[in-house]
Amino acid sequence: MMVLGAIALWAAMGGPGNNALTRRLSRLDLERDVTLTDSGVRITRGTRTWDRGWEHYGSAFETEDVLVLKRETGLRFLTIPPARVDAR
Repeated sequence: MMVLGAIALWAAMGGPGNNALTRRLSRLDLERDVTLTDSGVRITRGTRTWDRGWEHYGSAFETEDVLVLKRETGLRFLTIPPARVDAR
């Protein structure tokens, strides 16, 4: 019963300590702009910008619905709807 009371108190206080989780979830509604250049990929989401050179990506796959860029290491990838790509 005390555990439930502690959880209720934590929730009533606004869930202190959840800032990292809140920031992670809130980023999903930010518009993302992708620019493909000769030197790599520039991704802008909200106020943050990432510049990744082509050497960062190991392979690419393209269909009429999506462009997928797989990172060189690990299982991470970037999916881009063709309408969102601003090729310059």
